[in-house]
Amino acid sequence: MKLGWNLKTGFERYLTPWRSADDPTPGDVSFRLDNSTAKHARSGPWNGQTFEGIPWMKDSVFKLIVEHKEDEVYYKFKPINDTVTTRLQLENNGTYHRFVWDETTSKWHKLYSWPFDHCDNYAECGANSNCRVSETPSCECLTGFISKSQEDWDSPDSRSCVRKPSDCPGGEGFLKLPKMKLPENYWSNQSMSLRECEAECTKNCSCRAYANSQVVGGGNGCLMWFGDLIDIKECSEKYVWGQDFFIRVPTSDL
Repeated sequence: MKLGWNLKTGFERYLTPWRSADDPTPGDVSFRLDNSTAKHARSGPWNGQTFEGIPWMKDSVFKLIVEHKEDEVYYKFKPINDTVTTRLQLENNGTYHRFVWDETTSKWHKLYSWPFDHCDNYAECGANSNCRVSETPSCECLTGFISKSQEDWDSPDSRSCVRKPSDCPGGEGFLKLPKMKLPENYWSNQSMSLRECEAECTKNCSCRAYANSQVVGGGNGCLMWFGDLIDIKECSEKYVWGQDFFIRVPTSDL
């Protein structure tokens, strides 16, 4: 099964659950390869092996595949061998489950459910903030940023952090944040190395951050961010993929 777009016709395949257990009309949520405006939860970008921020089990019963062709772009999963049956199930509350069929018990076994926790809620901590489920409070401004006001920070609907004043480019550098789900709304160049990506971002003072677009083969490709950094999570779980994320900060914060 494919989830994604036919780029020539505009036809999209996606999952939508029933409205309720006894009402088969389409519900209000969907699971799709899209960048829609009203998000409940969002994975990070595809990194060549998986989508960041969602469960990923190396050498598991299935593998994820993303194809970007001339006439279509889609996501699918493929069992490692033909004896395995696995499926996704989307609930009408926005939670999806991954199941695998257990031949010994003749039952579906749940591998995982997602979202995991409140840090998976879209933009839980507002702009330029990091969500860390293992910490209390879980929301904090990224290094190099400060809260607009304490009043804003106490209201989940208006949390936001802004950049500290600094002298670009002489008074700034890049700080590496490991195991991060990367934010949305990035610029991409698949042919650049990480060093070239850093150089390009350094000379443009409006560039807020950069990272590799692919993690396979030691990493390649370039992602850069030029606006607010939205929907970031620290991926502390051992089976949730995160990657190195380099943010522009004043040299005093390096």
